[in-house]
Amino acid sequence: MAKVSEIFEKLALRAPVELKMGFDNVGHLAGRGDREARRVLVTLDITDAVIAEAKALGAELIVSHHPLTFEGLKAVTEADMTGRKFLAIIEAGMSAICMHTNLDAATGGVNDALAEAIGARVTGILNAEEGISRLCELPEELPFRDFLNKVKTALGANGLRYAGPEKPVRKLGICGGAGAGDILLALAQGCDTFLTADVKHHQFIWAEELDIDVVDAGHFSTENVVVPVLANWISERFPDVEVRIAESYTQPEKFF
Repeated sequence: MAKVSEIFEKLALRAPVELKMGFDNVGHLAGRGDREARRVLVTLDITDAVIAEAKALGAELIVSHHPLTFEGLKAVTEADMTGRKFLAIIEAGMSAICMHTNLDAATGGVNDALAEAIGARVTGILNAEEGISRLCELPEELPFRDFLNKVKTALGANGLRYAGPEKPVRKLGICGGAGAGDILLALAQGCDTFLTADVKHHQFIWAEELDIDVVDAGHFSTENVVVPVLANWISERFPDVEVRIAESYTQPEKFF
């Protein structure tokens, strides 16, 4: 068996906390560090449904990408959406570990997993200051519509949003989650396309005016690729721990 604190220590070796961005809140965020974890549930977000699934599984630990909270709590009660999650986790004798922007930046983390999922080779870091977004290359040039189909299928996305000239794709920038701020960096590096999520209206306008294709594949879909990675990291180091990937949490947005 392994203690919660031991699992966090090993995950932090793969995704050092020092890599996180200043606004972030990562680490062991709820529960007892000295508790033994025989079963672990891994997820992108800790939702009410995920907590219920963990309880039904008999898990002692939930490991997620997104933090339970980015700010301090003034109250932990059932009346608050975030407070009730902390309350439910602790009352069930469980703990929560969250690895966010440190996992985005880590070697083998979110963005390397995203590149692998779409069949791209990482050739460098796109935003050197943050160390998160990646510069990538496909093994061969793809017509833009073929690229869209590849991304949607590989990520299991409910749908894609995009804008731009629909040029063939070979060199591209990627950033799992909300990374559209790096579009100009991708353009400066000669990318045909930038793949990310949470693209804003004015950024889609940039795509048309700057002659670069911008593809928004959804926050869930561009980051959920790291959940199996987290599960494997735990299983490899702690083979006696039962590790499951949450089944109750899927892409929240739907398309009509």
